[in-house]
Order: sequence, then C-alpha cells, then structure tokens
Amino acid sequence: MSVESTLRYLISNCLSYGVVVGASILKVPQILKVLQNNKADGVSLLSIIVELLSYVVSTSWGMVQGLPFRDFGENFLITLQLIVLLVLVAKLQKKTKEACLALAVELLAFYAFATGHVPRSVHETLLSGQVLLNMSSRLPQIYANYRTRCQGQLSFLTFFLAFGGGVARLMTTALNVSWEKGKGVMLVQFGVAASLNAIILAQMLYYKLVDGKTRKPAAVAKDVKRR
Repeated sequence: MSVESTLRYLISNCLSYGVVVGASILKVPQILKVLQNNKADGVSLLSIIVELLSYVVSTSWGMVQGLPFRDFGENFLITLQLIVLLVLVAKLQKKTKEACLALAVELLAFYAFATGHVPRSVHETLLSGQVLLNMSSRLPQIYANYRTRCQGQLSFLTFFLAFGGGVARLMTTALNVSWEKGKGVMLVQFGVAASLNAIILAQMLYYKLVDGKTRKPAAVAKDVKRR
C-alpha cells in the first residue's frame, strides 16, 4: 500500500471515527461547567436553539441519504447533548417555556425530515442554508462575548473540540462524500463552522489575557494597601 493510499485510508476511515468519538463528549465540558457553577451567565440560549436546528437538518440528511454512521454520527451525538444543554441553560436563565416550545418544534421537524416526509428538494435547500444557520448559531454568542468582554460560563474545551471537528470533517467529507450526496454544501458548512468557532476561541483567549492583565495590578495595589 502506497503512502498516498495509506493517508487516504487514515483520513477517510480512522479520522472519521475519531470525529464521532470526539463528538460524544463535545458539549460535556460546557454542560459540566454550567452544572458545577449552577449558572449559565454568558451562554446564549438563542445560539443553542439555532445550533440545534442546524444539527437537526444535517443529522436527518445523513439518515435519509443512508450515509455511513462514520460520516454523520457526530451530528446525532451532538444533537442529544444540545438538547440537554438547552434544557439546562433555559432552566437557569428562567426561560423554560420558550425553550420547551422551540425544542418541541425542532423535534417534530427532525421526525419529519428523518422519516422522509419532507421532499428532498426542501431538505436539500435547508441543508444548503446550513451556512446561514451556522452563522446564526454563532453570531449571537460572538456578540454576547464582545458585549460582556468576557467568556462567562463558556467552556474553552467545547469550542476547541468543535473547531477541531470542523477541520477534520472538511478532510473526511472531501474524501468520503460524493457530489450527489451534497459534498459541496457540506464542505462550505464545515468550513464556515470551523471559522466561527475559531473566532470564539480567539475571543476567549483575548478576554482571558486582558482580564489577567487588569486583575494583576489590582491585586498588587490591594497587597500594597494591606501593608
């Protein structure tokens, strides 16, 4: 087996399953952080709702098209975690009614898509709109970070895993998915998602750095005052 064929095999198979395994814990750090602090400050509920809708569309597409689980399995696992995170954040932010209504609508949509009750043309159009959904799910969070100038209860690990998964999916989609199965749309989708997650990671690192610089002088001044 040549080096090129070996690399193609590793990317198309091993990396695909690696993404699925990583997705099984993608939102866990964020869920644990919210649970440990018993608050959801800085977490955009709207972002979670829109992100869940995005995964509803992409997961049901993989199921209807009969794609191997390795090529869309992470979408299903992340969908389950998003449901848990949505309920948890809504409860802490006292927005349970709105969240439950949104969740019910999205679950009904998932059933309709996954069982083929929605025409392929409509489903494919929504899949093409994943770029807008990805932007809609991340822009509120990016704005919230900018407005508060801090990361709040956001988990760096969660967004780092999401960024890494997006980059990995760009490679596996290029090798595993045919153009007839929506390859072009999926490439754009994962590319945009990876870019937006990179922006949030950059924000978190920047605000943490700035916060550290402002706290240090304050701590020194307090120590001098005590003396």
